[in-house]
Amino acid sequence: MRGYLWLSGGVGEIDGRATVEFYLDEAGYQRNAKGMLDAWRKLDPGFVGLHGGLAYALSQRHALTLELRFVQMLAATAQGVP
Repeated sequence: MRGYLWLSGGVGEIDGRATVEFYLDEAGYQRNAKGMLDAWRKLDPGFVGLHGGLAYALSQRHALTLELRFVQMLAATAQGVP
């Protein structure tokens, strides 16, 4: 059994989802008749990540792993645990 830490970074296209409220028209606004939909936007392409876990060696080339990852987009407010 061995532990490990890993720091990563890179560039990649990542899309972020946000649920937004909308009104069809002014009459709908007056009645507070809201609709909901998912809006997508491209987040900044840079990210950094911190990974850590445990590995149990089954042989020289194979291991069972238990890992936790944290990813932070640079210059955006999106965080994730993939």
